[in-house]
Amino acid sequence: MDPAGRVILRSALPDSGTNHGTAMAILIAEMLGISSIEDIKLIWGDSDTAPNTDQWRAGCTSTLQGGAALVAARKLKTELFNRTAPKLEVDAALLELKDGIVRVRTDPQRSVPAAALLGGISLRMRGQVKAVPGRSLSTGAGACFVEVEVDTWTGQFKVTRVVYSHDTGKVINPFVAVSDMEGSFMQSFQVATNSIPYDKEFPGQMHNSIAFLSFPIPTIMEFPEEITQVFIESLEPRWFYGYKGF
Repeated sequence: MDPAGRVILRSALPDSGTNHGTAMAILIAEMLGISSIEDIKLIWGDSDTAPNTDQWRAGCTSTLQGGAALVAARKLKTELFNRTAPKLEVDAALLELKDGIVRVRTDPQRSVPAAALLGGISLRMRGQVKAVPGRSLSTGAGACFVEVEVDTWTGQFKVTRVVYSHDTGKVINPFVAVSDMEGSFMQSFQVATNSIPYDKEFPGQMHNSIAFLSFPIPTIMEFPEEITQVFIESLEPRWFYGYKGF
Protein backbone atom coordinates (compact mmCIF):
# COMPACT_ATOMS: atom_id res chain seq x y z
CA MET A 1 0.00 0.00 0.00
CA ASP A 2 1.52 3.33 -1.08
CA PRO A 3 1.43 6.51 1.09
CA ALA A 4 -1.84 7.56 -0.58
CA GLY A 5 -3.51 4.32 0.50
CA ARG A 6 -3.56 2.76 -2.97
CA VAL A 7 -3.01 -1.00 -3.20
CA ILE A 8 -0.24 -2.23 -5.49
CA LEU A 9 0.06 -5.93 -6.24
CA ARG A 10 3.48 -7.09 -7.43
CA SER A 11 4.23 -10.50 -8.91
CA ALA A 12 7.28 -11.64 -10.85
CA LEU A 13 5.31 -14.25 -12.79
CA PRO A 14 4.23 -13.15 -16.32
CA ASP A 15 0.76 -13.88 -17.61
CA SER A 16 0.47 -17.21 -19.36
CA GLY A 17 -2.99 -17.17 -20.91
CA THR A 18 -4.91 -18.11 -17.77
CA ASN A 19 -5.25 -14.40 -16.86
CA HIS A 20 -4.15 -15.11 -13.30
CA GLY A 21 -3.20 -11.44 -12.86
CA THR A 22 -6.86 -10.41 -12.94
CA ALA A 23 -7.79 -13.37 -10.73
CA MET A 24 -5.25 -12.31 -8.10
CA ALA A 25 -6.53 -8.72 -8.21
CA ILE A 26 -10.08 -10.01 -7.62
CA LEU A 27 -8.87 -12.07 -4.66
CA ILE A 28 -6.97 -9.14 -3.15
CA ALA A 29 -10.02 -6.91 -3.61
CA GLU A 30 -12.07 -9.44 -1.64
CA MET A 31 -9.52 -9.68 1.15
CA LEU A 32 -9.06 -5.89 1.51
CA GLY A 33 -12.70 -4.90 0.99
CA ILE A 34 -12.10 -3.07 -2.29
CA SER A 35 -15.25 -2.56 -4.38
CA SER A 36 -13.51 -2.34 -7.77
CA ILE A 37 -10.35 -4.09 -8.92
CA GLU A 38 -9.61 -0.95 -10.94
CA ASP A 39 -8.42 0.50 -7.63
CA ILE A 40 -5.64 -2.10 -7.51
CA LYS A 41 -2.48 -1.45 -9.50
CA LEU A 42 -1.05 -4.70 -10.83
CA ILE A 43 2.65 -5.01 -11.66
CA TRP A 44 3.74 -8.42 -12.92
CA GLY A 45 6.44 -10.11 -14.94
CA ASP A 46 9.40 -8.24 -13.43
CA SER A 47 11.62 -9.80 -10.77
CA ASP A 48 13.25 -6.40 -10.18
CA THR A 49 10.04 -5.16 -8.54
CA ALA A 50 8.76 -8.37 -6.93
CA PRO A 51 10.22 -11.43 -5.18
CA ASN A 52 11.25 -14.39 -7.29
CA THR A 53 8.36 -16.74 -7.86
CA ASP A 54 7.83 -20.40 -8.57
CA GLN A 55 7.20 -21.70 -12.06
CA TRP A 56 3.96 -21.24 -13.95
CA ARG A 57 1.51 -24.00 -13.03
CA ALA A 58 -1.25 -23.60 -15.64
CA GLY A 59 -4.69 -23.55 -14.01
CA CYS A 60 -3.14 -23.83 -10.54
CA THR A 61 -1.24 -20.55 -10.96
CA SER A 62 -4.09 -18.55 -9.46
CA THR A 63 -4.23 -21.00 -6.58
CA LEU A 64 -0.53 -20.93 -5.76
CA GLN A 65 0.43 -17.35 -6.67
CA GLY A 66 -2.96 -16.07 -5.55
CA GLY A 67 -2.45 -17.80 -2.21
CA ALA A 68 0.84 -15.96 -1.71
CA ALA A 69 -0.83 -12.66 -2.60
CA LEU A 70 -3.64 -13.36 -0.13
CA VAL A 71 -1.14 -14.10 2.64
CA ALA A 72 0.46 -10.70 1.99
CA ALA A 73 -2.94 -8.98 1.90
CA ARG A 74 -3.94 -10.59 5.19
CA LYS A 75 -0.73 -9.34 6.79
CA LEU A 76 -1.46 -5.85 5.45
CA LYS A 77 -4.98 -5.81 6.84
CA THR A 78 -3.82 -7.11 10.22
CA GLU A 79 -1.18 -4.38 10.46
CA LEU A 80 -3.72 -1.68 9.58
CA PHE A 81 -6.08 -3.00 12.27
CA ASN A 82 -3.28 -3.06 14.84
CA ARG A 83 -2.48 0.57 14.08
CA THR A 84 -6.11 1.60 14.18
CA ALA A 85 -7.14 -0.14 17.40
CA PRO A 86 -5.33 2.23 19.83
CA LYS A 87 -6.46 5.30 17.88
CA LEU A 88 -10.13 4.36 18.11
CA GLU A 89 -9.72 2.62 21.49
CA VAL A 90 -11.32 -0.61 20.34
CA ASP A 91 -10.24 -4.21 19.97
CA ALA A 92 -8.71 -4.96 16.55
CA ALA A 93 -11.16 -7.86 16.15
CA LEU A 94 -14.02 -5.33 15.93
CA LEU A 95 -12.56 -3.51 12.90
CA GLU A 96 -13.23 -3.89 9.20
CA LEU A 97 -11.60 -2.51 6.06
CA LYS A 98 -13.74 -1.11 3.25
CA ASP A 99 -12.47 0.89 0.24
CA GLY A 100 -9.45 2.25 2.06
CA ILE A 101 -11.28 3.11 5.30
CA VAL A 102 -10.79 1.23 8.56
CA ARG A 103 -13.95 1.43 10.66
CA VAL A 104 -15.58 -0.12 13.67
CA ARG A 105 -17.92 -2.83 12.42
CA THR A 106 -20.74 -1.95 14.85
CA ASP A 107 -20.23 1.83 14.58
CA PRO A 108 -19.12 2.80 11.03
CA GLN A 109 -18.93 6.49 11.96
CA ARG A 110 -15.81 5.73 13.99
CA SER A 111 -13.26 5.32 11.22
CA VAL A 112 -9.76 6.17 10.05
CA PRO A 113 -8.53 6.41 6.43
CA ALA A 114 -5.87 3.78 5.76
CA ALA A 115 -3.61 6.47 4.27
CA ALA A 116 -3.62 8.32 7.61
CA LEU A 117 -2.13 5.24 9.28
CA LEU A 118 0.91 5.10 7.00
CA GLY A 119 2.66 8.32 8.03
CA GLY A 120 3.71 9.01 4.44
CA ILE A 121 5.56 5.69 4.17
CA SER A 122 4.54 2.74 2.01
CA LEU A 123 3.43 -0.38 3.86
CA ARG A 124 4.77 -3.42 2.05
CA MET A 125 3.99 -7.04 2.86
CA ARG A 126 5.29 -10.24 1.32
CA GLY A 127 3.36 -13.50 1.10
CA GLN A 128 4.58 -17.01 0.50
CA VAL A 129 2.95 -20.44 0.23
CA LYS A 130 4.46 -23.85 -0.42
CA ALA A 131 3.41 -26.00 -3.35
CA VAL A 132 1.88 -28.76 -1.23
CA PRO A 133 -0.12 -31.40 -3.15
CA GLY A 134 -3.68 -31.42 -1.93
CA ARG A 135 -3.62 -27.81 -0.69
CA SER A 136 -1.90 -25.06 -2.66
CA LEU A 137 -1.93 -27.26 -5.75
CA SER A 138 -5.50 -28.37 -5.17
CA THR A 139 -7.03 -29.15 -8.54
CA GLY A 140 -10.60 -29.77 -9.54
CA ALA A 141 -11.92 -32.86 -11.28
CA GLY A 142 -13.48 -32.78 -14.73
CA ALA A 143 -15.47 -34.88 -17.16
CA CYS A 144 -16.01 -34.37 -20.88
CA PHE A 145 -18.87 -35.75 -22.97
CA VAL A 146 -18.53 -35.58 -26.75
CA GLU A 147 -20.98 -36.25 -29.58
CA VAL A 148 -19.27 -37.08 -32.87
CA GLU A 149 -20.57 -37.58 -36.39
CA VAL A 150 -18.54 -40.14 -38.36
CA ASP A 151 -18.59 -40.86 -42.09
CA THR A 152 -18.36 -44.65 -42.02
CA TRP A 153 -17.21 -44.71 -45.67
CA THR A 154 -14.31 -42.22 -45.47
CA GLY A 155 -13.60 -42.30 -41.74
CA GLN A 156 -13.80 -38.52 -41.49
CA PHE A 157 -15.48 -37.19 -38.37
CA LYS A 158 -16.76 -33.96 -36.86
CA VAL A 159 -17.35 -33.10 -33.21
CA THR A 160 -20.88 -31.67 -33.09
CA ARG A 161 -21.62 -31.26 -29.40
CA VAL A 162 -19.59 -31.12 -26.19
CA VAL A 163 -20.47 -30.90 -22.51
CA TYR A 164 -17.45 -30.06 -20.37
CA SER A 165 -18.02 -30.18 -16.61
CA HIS A 166 -15.57 -29.18 -13.89
CA ASP A 167 -15.50 -29.25 -10.13
CA THR A 168 -13.41 -26.11 -9.67
CA GLY A 169 -14.40 -24.74 -6.29
CA LYS A 170 -15.37 -21.08 -6.27
CA VAL A 171 -15.08 -19.65 -9.79
CA ILE A 172 -13.19 -16.36 -9.55
CA ASN A 173 -13.67 -14.98 -13.06
CA PRO A 174 -16.54 -16.78 -14.87
CA PHE A 175 -15.95 -15.14 -18.28
CA VAL A 176 -12.30 -16.15 -18.40
CA ALA A 177 -13.14 -19.58 -16.92
CA VAL A 178 -15.42 -20.37 -19.86
CA SER A 179 -12.83 -19.18 -22.41
CA ASP A 180 -10.06 -21.09 -20.68
CA MET A 181 -12.04 -24.31 -20.66
CA GLU A 182 -12.98 -23.99 -24.33
CA GLY A 183 -9.31 -23.59 -25.15
CA SER A 184 -8.56 -26.55 -22.92
CA PHE A 185 -11.04 -28.69 -24.82
CA MET A 186 -9.52 -27.79 -28.20
CA GLN A 187 -6.05 -28.64 -26.93
CA SER A 188 -7.30 -31.97 -25.54
CA PHE A 189 -9.12 -32.60 -28.83
CA GLN A 190 -5.87 -32.03 -30.72
CA VAL A 191 -3.95 -34.45 -28.50
CA ALA A 192 -6.65 -37.14 -28.68
CA THR A 193 -6.95 -37.08 -32.48
CA ASN A 194 -3.31 -36.56 -33.39
CA SER A 195 -2.16 -39.61 -35.34
CA ILE A 196 1.56 -38.76 -35.17
CA PRO A 197 3.23 -41.25 -32.78
CA TYR A 198 5.13 -40.37 -29.65
CA ASP A 199 8.91 -40.14 -29.86
CA LYS A 200 10.48 -43.35 -28.51
CA GLU A 201 13.78 -41.63 -27.71
CA PHE A 202 12.15 -38.89 -25.62
CA PRO A 203 9.12 -40.36 -23.77
CA GLY A 204 6.18 -38.02 -23.57
CA GLN A 205 7.30 -35.97 -26.57
CA MET A 206 5.70 -36.06 -29.99
CA HIS A 207 7.72 -35.81 -33.17
CA ASN A 208 5.84 -32.72 -34.23
CA SER A 209 6.13 -30.94 -30.88
CA ILE A 210 9.75 -30.12 -31.61
CA ALA A 211 8.66 -27.25 -33.89
CA PHE A 212 5.48 -25.21 -33.48
CA LEU A 213 5.25 -24.72 -37.25
CA SER A 214 4.15 -28.35 -37.61
CA PHE A 215 1.98 -28.44 -34.50
CA PRO A 216 -1.52 -29.31 -35.82
CA ILE A 217 -3.69 -27.00 -33.71
CA PRO A 218 -7.41 -27.34 -34.56
CA THR A 219 -8.91 -24.35 -36.34
CA ILE A 220 -12.36 -22.78 -36.13
CA MET A 221 -13.46 -25.26 -38.80
CA GLU A 222 -12.95 -28.13 -36.35
CA PHE A 223 -14.59 -26.38 -33.42
CA PRO A 224 -17.78 -28.12 -32.26
CA GLU A 225 -21.10 -26.58 -33.17
CA GLU A 226 -22.20 -26.60 -29.54
CA ILE A 227 -20.09 -26.57 -26.39
CA THR A 228 -21.52 -26.26 -22.89
CA GLN A 229 -19.49 -25.52 -19.77
CA VAL A 230 -20.75 -26.71 -16.39
CA PHE A 231 -18.98 -25.46 -13.26
CA ILE A 232 -19.64 -27.22 -9.96
CA GLU A 233 -18.59 -24.93 -7.13
CA SER A 234 -17.86 -27.38 -4.31
CA LEU A 235 -15.71 -25.26 -2.02
CA GLU A 236 -12.22 -26.38 -1.00
CA PRO A 237 -12.27 -25.99 2.83
CA ARG A 238 -8.47 -25.80 3.16
CA TRP A 239 -7.91 -22.83 0.86
CA PHE A 240 -8.84 -19.16 0.66
CA TYR A 241 -12.48 -18.64 -0.29
CA GLY A 242 -12.73 -22.29 -1.35
CA TYR A 243 -11.34 -21.90 -4.86
CA LYS A 244 -9.28 -24.54 -6.70
CA GLY A 245 -7.20 -24.74 -9.85
CA PHE A 246 -8.79 -25.88 -13.08
